Amino acid sequence: RYSVDPAFECLKGCQLCKLSPVFNNQAKQVIMPVGNRNAKMAILFEAGGWNENETGYTVVGWSYQIIEWLTKLGFNELEDYLRLNSALCHPPENREPTQGELNICYKNLDYILKSMPNLKLLVLCGSIALKQVEGNGSVLSLRSGNLGRITNQFGKAEIYTLALRHPAYLAYIENKFGSEKATLEYLHQLS
Repeated sequence: RYSVDPAFECLKGCQLCKLSPVFNNQAKQVIMPVGNRNAKMAILFEAGGWNENETGYTVVGWSYQIIEWLTKLGFNELEDYLRLNSALCHPPENREPTQGELNICYKNLDYILKSMPNLKLLVLCGSIALKQVEGNGSVLSLRSGNLGRITNQFGKAEIYTLALRHPAYLAYIENKFGSEKATLEYLHQLS
């Protein structure tokens, strides 16, 4: 259903860590970024789950609700942003990736984000994505819904960051959805 940007084809054969399908019999393929690498915004999720592992694309399962919310706000999922995972391969038993695995996969994240010449805003969905970019000292409960800024990272002088709770959590509390919805509406104003 999605096409992969030719700049990312080299990632399909990734063997940097033990999450790779070469070493991990539960990983069917590398989970590829989806969207426009020329966009001003990228959305970084945690590691791909069962659904992403089946399709090979970022955010097609439970977390897809955030894409639906962005679409309601007028964003086009294939033109207005790029979405990707902190770890490009599905961890065994659907566990969280280890810090060592994330450190190794950071090379892929760096490559992808450096390939985005217009990147201005990086939306960080969940604590793993937040820590992958801003470091282990970042606490999601303190950063959720707030803009931050990183400098001299991913080949850019400055990138704004926006931390959100994990989309599955947001879907779980949809009837109490407040600050994150307001944040998504704010995203629309930034674009």
